[in-house]
Order: sequence, then C-alpha cells, then structure tokens
Amino acid sequence: MLPWKWKTRYYADIRLIGADLAVYTGAGSSPSKRRPPSVIDLRTGSRVVTPGLRKIERRKAAASVLLYPAQDERVLIIGGARRGTGEAIPHVDSIDYSPWPGRTPAFEPRAPLPVGMQLVLSVLLPNGQLFVTGGNRSWRTRAVRWAAIYDPLEDSWVTVDTPSIERGYHSTIMTGLDGRVSTFGGNPLDGSFEDEEEIYSPWYVSERRPEITEHAEVMTYGSTHPITVTLPPGTELGYLTLERARAETHLYVPNQSMVDLPHKVDAEGRVTVRVPVTAVPPPARLLQARGEHHVARAVPPGLGTDPLSRCDGTTHRRRQVRRRGGKCRER
Repeated sequence: MLPWKWKTRYYADIRLIGADLAVYTGAGSSPSKRRPPSVIDLRTGSRVVTPGLRKIERRKAAASVLLYPAQDERVLIIGGARRGTGEAIPHVDSIDYSPWPGRTPAFEPRAPLPVGMQLVLSVLLPNGQLFVTGGNRSWRTRAVRWAAIYDPLEDSWVTVDTPSIERGYHSTIMTGLDGRVSTFGGNPLDGSFEDEEEIYSPWYVSERRPEITEHAEVMTYGSTHPITVTLPPGTELGYLTLERARAETHLYVPNQSMVDLPHKVDAEGRVTVRVPVTAVPPPARLLQARGEHHVARAVPPGLGTDPLSRCDGTTHRRRQVRRRGGKCRER
C-alpha cells in the first residue's frame, strides 16, 4: 500500500519510466489544465509538472506511445480534442524523460498531423518506426481514413496506402510476429460496430529475414548472452530488439515497449547481445527470451544497419481480410 494518494480522472495515460518513477503524459479522457502532465515519485508521491505540452485541455483521446528504443524514454503525444464534441487538434508533441532527476523534462513540438484528429491508432513496427492510422475529427464522428509512418529521426510523416475501413472509438491495432499490422473494431456515435479486420503489409514483409535458432532462456538487466542467428545469403545482421506484449485499454498501451539489444559479431560470426541496465519498463526484472519474441532483421548491403534507415511510402503494400459470418477471406 502506497503511503500517498493522487486523484486523477479515468483513462489517464500513466506510464512507468523508472524503478520508482511514473509519469502522467497529459493524454486521457478528461484533460484539464488543473491536471497537467507530471513526473511522479512513487516512493513519496511528490509530483513535478513537465511543461510544454500544447493545448493541455484538448488532449482527450490523444494517442500516446513510447518510441523506439524504449531505453531512451521518449514519449510521443498525438492529437486530441476537448471533452465533449469539440474539434480535434493536429498537434504532436514529444518529451524525453531521460534527463530526470537532473533536469525537469519538457515537451517539444513535433511534425503535426495532416488534420486535427483524436482516437488515432498507433503501433511500433519491427524496424523502429511508428505506424499510425484511423482517427476522428470530432468525438466518434467524422472519421479520417488515412495511414502513415512516423520517422522519429526525421520528424516526418510518410503517408502510405489508404485503408478501406474507418477506425476510431473501440478500435484496436497490433503488429503480428511477421511484422504485418492488423486493425480491428470500431464503434462510432451512431451505435454501430465494425466487425471487419484489415491487414497492412509494410515493405519488409517480402524481405528475407534472419532466424534466431539459439538463445538464453532467461535474460536479466545488464547481462550478456550469446545467440545463434542464421542469416539469408548476402545479408548482414542489422539489429535486434526485445519486445513486450501489448495490453491495451481504450486507446492507451502503457506497457508497449521495444528495447534495442546492442550486439557484437566476432570474427567467426558469433553474435553476443547485451540487455541494457536501463531497459524499460522496469517491472520486467526477469525477461523471458523466446525466439518468437525477438525481432532480428537482415539488412542488405548498401542500406546501412540503422533500423530507421529506410522509409519509402511507395514500397509499402497493404492487403485486407474481410471477416463475415466467422470466416475470413482475402481480397
């Protein structure tokens, strides 16, 4: 039992950033200037306001995501609107929590959305970029059919194929183990329910990728481990990540986390990975490392080894799955 209390409204986006540190990002269902974004010391309950978030009172149903790599502690806040039926805003802001406690973190403006939106779906791709889609211009109405990839290094949005299905309230998004993105559901203001699923296939789906065949059963913070990776001919290992399973509630996924695993390759081709000491979120003190939870990507010569080095909207492909009567068919 904590020796303190802090009252907030429902669906507030609260994230665990350090072992004893939580943050309220300002996104939620009842935003207010009286409840500004803050860092919260879990030992004492003390709060320090993190300044700079624009339009605090218009961040209802704003999207929030911990960017890759998770150990950098950077969070992106996307869109939002006033409580009720107000017009949504295009504002996108980011905050870097890593300077705390030496310096109070502050939000900075980032590249805006093409139009004002709330209820935007967002999910990390295996290459570290952020895929976003769906959203509404006002609460559960005036849906926007669009999709884009946000590159945090370039601070830019690259529009990709337009989805066929509108997504908004009570919609869900996820990245599968093969790197494709699925969107589900929807419940607009007219009371209807969307029962169709749509699948988006990024460019890397058609690429040949490496396979992790041997690894440690358990990895702990700060530990180093050998792994065995089989690479397709003519490729080299670019990077490895360790991802945590999503648990979503009403747009927010506070445990979505993609940690970069630094690695070395010796002269014989043996690969060693190191789990960062600051890998977030801290609750996972003991990381279960199974092959299907690792994402290893082969980088063809000439593309570089940065996981964010390629983002070309013209090379993205999408395919859909229609679900009717309990059966799925592709088109």
